Amino acid sequence: MTPQPAPTGPAVLRSTRSVVAATPCNEMDHASSLGLQALTIGAETRSARILAELATLDRDVSRARASDATTRFREALAQALPTI
Repeated sequence: MTPQPAPTGPAVLRSTRSVVAATPCNEMDHASSLGLQALTIGAETRSARILAELATLDRDVSRARASDATTRFREALAQALPTI
């Protein structure tokens, strides 16, 4: 079985939108992990759409109970924004 390439561009944007739209509070750790993946691509491509979706995810994550995953995502996003 051949490994699948990591999603890029529009696929990441769709995935990020899906996470933002469908993630209940009890799955914020998973959403945060996916957000980190999207952040990497969003930072590389400087995609305003991906970054806007990540800002929405950040707002939703900030309302949830803090965990290692949500903290990593929020810190990475805050660190990446000044350089984007």
